[in-house]
Amino acid sequence: MNNERNKIPSLRPTIESLSQAIFIVNRHAKTAPNPKFLYQLKHDAVKKNAAGRQS
Repeated sequence: MNNERNKIPSLRPTIESLSQAIFIVNRHAKTAPNPKFLYQLKHDAVKKNAAGRQS
């Protein structure tokens, strides 16, 4: 098995990566039959990022 394929890319908590993640969540939530979980996930991520920036 190829170990390169199984590696999880490192995620850097930047404004750009957060913006991309929010965009993807919004895109999927618009077509989801029950988007409540996706919107909650987005809300929690934004809240966590804001809390980290204040400290």
